[in-house]
Amino acid sequence: DTALTSRLMQLLSSAWFNINKDIRNIESAVIYLGVSAIRNIAVTISVVNVFKLEKSVHNFNMNEFWHHSFKCAILAQKIAKISRKADPDEAFLAGLMHDIGKIVLLNNYSDQYFELIKKSVDDSHLAHLETSYFNITYADVGASICRQWHLTPAISDSVLYLNDSIERIEHAAFPLVKIIYAVNYLCSKPHDLDDLSEQTDESYSKIIALTSLDEDMVGSAIVDAENEVLSMAGSLGINIRAGRADSIKGNPLTVTSKSPSDSIADELINRELQSKV
Repeated sequence: DTALTSRLMQLLSSAWFNINKDIRNIESAVIYLGVSAIRNIAVTISVVNVFKLEKSVHNFNMNEFWHHSFKCAILAQKIAKISRKADPDEAFLAGLMHDIGKIVLLNNYSDQYFELIKKSVDDSHLAHLETSYFNITYADVGASICRQWHLTPAISDSVLYLNDSIERIEHAAFPLVKIIYAVNYLCSKPHDLDDLSEQTDESYSKIIALTSLDEDMVGSAIVDAENEVLSMAGSLGINIRAGRADSIKGNPLTVTSKSPSDSIADELINRELQSKV
C-alpha cells in the first residue's frame, strides 16, 4: 500500500521515534525495528485513518478520545515490558483498540449513542445503558473488530472484558486482560472521580496489583507514557493539547477532574521535588 508505506516512512523520521539512523525503505525499517514494531505503526496509522467520525457529533472530542487511547497503548506496552507478564507489542495494540467500539457505535447511531454517553457516569454504566438500548456494548463491538482483524485472542479478550468486575479480572487467564483493565482505569476520567484519595485503598491496591508492579514503578511508567503520547499524537497530526483544552470547556464525554494517572504522576513528581529540596 503506497500511501501507508509513505506515511510509515514519514513517522519513522518524526520525533516520536527519534531514530539516529537514515532509514530509506521498509526493508531497512523492519531490520532495524523488527516486524512487530512495524506492524504496530502500520495498525496505528490504519486505526486513526479508518476510525473517524463520518459526521460531526456535537461536543464529542475526538482529540481527547485519541489521547486516552494512545496513553493506554503506551502505558500498557511499558507495563508489559517491565513486568514481563505479556507481549509488549500485543499490549500496545490492545490499549490502542480498547475503545474503538465507541466510534463504531457513534458512526452508526450518532445522536442516540451520544445521548447514552452524556447520561453515563463511567464506562461500566455506559455498558449497562448500551445493553438496554442496543443489546450490545462498545466492548463487544471492539472485540469483534479485533477478531475480524485476526489479532490474538488475548487482545480481543482484553477489549471484551473491560467492564467486568475486578474480582473476575483478577482470575483472568491472560495477563494482558489484567494489564488493559488496569491502564484503562488509570487513564480514564469518570464523571464522579476527583482524586485518588476518594478511592478506597483496597480497590486502588487491587488495580495496581493487576499490573504485577509496585505503585512507584507504575507511576514512573505513567510519567513516561504521558511524555510519549504527546510526541506520538503530534507525529500523527493529532492536536491533543487542543483537545484537552476543549474538554475543560465542558465536553460531556470528559471532565476537568484529574484521572488516576494524572494524580499518580503529580504525586511522583512531588516526591522527586521534595527529595531534591
